[in-house]
This record gives sequence, structure tokens and C-alpha cells, in this order.
Amino acid sequence: MYTFYTPYSKLILGTTIAGMLLMHGIFMFCMGGMARHSVDALSFYLYLLLFIVSIFIVLYAFLIQIKKVTLSNTHLTLHRRMGRVSIPLDCIQSVERKENIIEDIRPKSIAFFFGHYGTFQSKTLGPYHAYVKDPQQMLAIHTSTCIHVFSCERCEELMHLINTRIQQL
Repeated sequence: MYTFYTPYSKLILGTTIAGMLLMHGIFMFCMGGMARHSVDALSFYLYLLLFIVSIFIVLYAFLIQIKKVTLSNTHLTLHRRMGRVSIPLDCIQSVERKENIIEDIRPKSIAFFFGHYGTFQSKTLGPYHAYVKDPQQMLAIHTSTCIHVFSCERCEELMHLINTRIQQL
């Protein structure tokens, strides 16, 4: 089994730190707003709702980020903080490098906060699922049902290993 880790790019790390500082400001704003109003006031519940939504966004973004990619004899597995995406090698049709994610449309996604995650739409690939921490090291895995784009260290080596395993099947 081969393991490829997924480090942050400097841009993603910087935007994550800035996003966390912004979220901290929102948390403090919400707590201050709730402290200034009584429980009977509607504004108390609006601050509480904003606080809960902010917490949910941070937790969701943190939990879906990719930790590592493993390649076994039968599967390519994308390990996230919570859960994993397992792709059988016999379902993989092709593997290619993806060069740019910045220009892609993001209908259901999180971008620049712990990375790029969710469903994206590209002019060249069409719709795809992204798990990207470093936009400079992306691979696109084409299966019969969907496309997965992810980043990992040594992505050229992983692409070569996947192509070798696919040809052996």
C-alpha cells in the first residue's frame, strides 16, 4: 500500500488562517449580541442562529478536508478527517493532471477555507467532486459515474502508479 499525504499550499494556509480570524470575530460579535439582549428578544435568536451557522461551517470545512491518499492493489482511497472516498481501480477510466481550479464554478462548495471542497463545474471536465489543499498538485480521476479531483504530494508518482495498476487489470 502506498500513502501520499496532502499538505496545504501557502495560499490555502494563509486564507484558512484569515478565515479562522474572521470566524473568531463573528463568534465574538454573536456572543456580544446575545449578552446584550434578553432571551425574550428576537435579536437574541438571530445572533444565536448566526453563531450556530458559523460553528457548522467551520466544523463542516474541517471535517471534510482530505488528510491522505492511499493506493492499494484494488482501491484508491481518499481519507478525510471524517469518512473516506474509496474508488475501485477497475472503475477508473483515466487519470490526468488538473492545472487550474480558480476559474471553475462552485455551485456546492467551500473554497479557500481548509482548501477547495465540494462540487465544482469546469469548462473542460464538466462537474466534478474536489478535495484539494494544494492547487499546484492536483489529479483528476475519471470513473464511469463521476470525476474526482484531489491534491497530494508526489502526484506524478501516484498518477504513474495508478496507470500501471489500471493496465494490469
